[in-house]
Amino acid sequence: GNGYTDNGVGFNVTFEEPCQMTYIPNSCFYGQLQLKSFTIPSSVKSLRSNCFQVTGLTSITIPNTVQTMTEIEIVESWMGPKEQESSFQFAGCESLTEVIFEEPCQIKKLPDYCFNGCKLTEITIPSSVEEIGTDCFYPHWQSTEPITITINKPTDSIAGAPWGATNATIIWNG
Repeated sequence: GNGYTDNGVGFNVTFEEPCQMTYIPNSCFYGQLQLKSFTIPSSVKSLRSNCFQVTGLTSITIPNTVQTMTEIEIVESWMGPKEQESSFQFAGCESLTEVIFEEPCQIKKLPDYCFNGCKLTEITIPSSVEEIGTDCFYPHWQSTEPITITINKPTDSIAGAPWGATNATIIWNG
């Protein structure tokens, strides 16, 4: 098999407050299909690359204490360490249907491929967001599901619509 099996047993992860963790590490929960829910601690300021990629999350609330999802991180590549912007945080989360950004949101950019391969049918983008990365909402490969992207900003104030979504309705709500 591919190692990503869901045996139907779900687990939830919570951290006792006050928590000291300031970021969710690169690939932290990668491939954990049993991870069904996660509460991001208020100490967390950033979400690094692939941190929840291919997990069983059904819903995620991104607290207003998260400052960035696109910080520059050092990653190992075949050519040695290189700097890159965080990306792919929730890619391949086929059960993820709800993403809530807690207001007042501080996030300025949604990362490249952030929700790539999710089955989101709707999402509301907070007014703090100024940029949405490459193929952020590219759909799951089997999906023809329509997605409604509501953006709490003036019409066309974020370039690149529909950011990889193939069947999108965009509502500018600014």
